[in-house]
Amino acid sequence: HAGTMQSDMSVIHGMFNDRSKIRRWVNFLPDGAVAYTESDDPQLVKFLQSHVPSMDSRVVTNSPLPPMTFQPVFTELIKHAKDYALEYEDTENGVKVTYQSDNPYVVMLVREHAKLVGRFIHHGHQEIHAPYTLPTFSAAHSGFLNEALLLRIDVMKEISNQWKVESEATPQEPNNQSC
Repeated sequence: HAGTMQSDMSVIHGMFNDRSKIRRWVNFLPDGAVAYTESDDPQLVKFLQSHVPSMDSRVVTNSPLPPMTFQPVFTELIKHAKDYALEYEDTENGVKVTYQSDNPYVVMLVREHAKLVGRFIHHGHQEIHAPYTLPTFSAAHSGFLNEALLLRIDVMKEISNQWKVESEATPQEPNNQSC
């Protein structure tokens, strides 16, 4: 649940102030992204673990913090809050967040959000006010799920063909002819 504006902003400032102690990695999924954000600093671990549920609550209730209104990815995610599933769980040193959607536009938003958070961690406060526009989304993007599926099918065919070739190559009997 969302904290007060002051407590949520304090957490954000605390994370920005010690961002060099935060590590983050993101895996893009065909239908979203999984992000791990962690630290060895116990205070940052608490911040990370409280920040995600608080921001999720703010998105769902359309009660963004002022910094969330500066970036179009946040305002769009708020508009599309019902179009994606967000799951989060505490890890030993932080939090794991999984976003998934069957809407290609929302998948693009989720991925842009992941990139933006990475830039926040890398660049700090100045990134909040840095000019940023969402990538252009076209009908071509809507086919990406089919493209991912076709790529997977191609990979599976390649593996199957390789196995087939290897299994057909039966070992030859040793040639016992004398020279």
